[in-house]
Amino acid sequence: MRLTVASGVAAFAAAFLLYPLFQGGSWFWTSLGAVLAVMAAGLLSSRLSLPAWAAPLVALLAVWVYLTAAFASAKAWAWVVPTRGSVVELGRLLGVGWTDIQRFAAPVPETEGITLLTAGGVALIAIAVDLLAARLRRAALAGLPLLALATVPATILPDPISWPAFILAALGFIGLLIADGRERVGHWGRAVLVRRTTRATSSRSDARTSADTSGLRLSGKRIGFAAIALAVLVPALLPAMEPVSFFTFGVGGSGSGRGNSISIPNPIAGLKGQLELPERRVVLTYANDDDKPRYLRIYALDTFDGQQFGMTQPNGAVQNRTDNGPLPPPPGLGPQPKVKTVT
Repeated sequence: MRLTVASGVAAFAAAFLLYPLFQGGSWFWTSLGAVLAVMAAGLLSSRLSLPAWAAPLVALLAVWVYLTAAFASAKAWAWVVPTRGSVVELGRLLGVGWTDIQRFAAPVPETEGITLLTAGGVALIAIAVDLLAARLRRAALAGLPLLALATVPATILPDPISWPAFILAALGFIGLLIADGRERVGHWGRAVLVRRTTRATSSRSDARTSADTSGLRLSGKRIGFAAIALAVLVPALLPAMEPVSFFTFGVGGSGSGRGNSISIPNPIAGLKGQLELPERRVVLTYANDDDKPRYLRIYALDTFDGQQFGMTQPNGAVQNRTDNGPLPPPPGLGPQPKVKTVT
């Protein structure tokens, strides 16, 4: 049962990585309820000693009942028992949620459909983690579905992952590994004492039915915390370019405050969401001193791969560094044109 609880905690801790995708927090509480439903189903399966293949089915049934009560209670029997009408309503909300995801750019508004999709997705991750860790006893492999939650904001948002959310998710996974280690070591048998002191001590030791795992647990925590600290601190000491930086800080990152970051967001990825915003929104303002309209260009999509346009990757050279002196003249510029230097 300890692994079932640890699996649910790890899944919900990883779900914190999704918060930049939403404008509000209702998805948080709805997803928490879905994870609790999976945990309750897992505890029931452990209590009844159900086979490994049956536990996910019980969890799916529990999630179905929970989502029915949360989103289609008006058409369910006694507000919780699924009926044909509640199934149709959940299907309609899923379709609406999928359409909303295609229309809105992150952070998205929390419509019922989007919240239903999020809670259902987090529940599926929790079921997969419980199956791998608590049923199949492959806690390390349970990190793969948890990693799937981390890849969602990493692939959708141009901003790096929030390091506090990463630490929280990593702590959940470390807790799952520690719980799995305690389960394995605790089944080894009686503890073996190297030195006996008194007959009373020896009799008490013989009464033990499981090994003492406190020392191993402490070592596991130290290793886990050290790994998390290195995973967070090492990127902060390395040069970072924002399109590929992992956290919101680092040498050259947006959080360093040094003004030497390089940010080239993908224009195609954000164009569709910006064009289909449901309300008017100011995205750019500028002013000039000659009252003449200027053609404003942000991107030059100069490549085409047969399916979509893109930008040529920038190639920097040592001689183009501004700390080595003025920039070299552009290729083809002769002495005839009048050049004005602007700082």
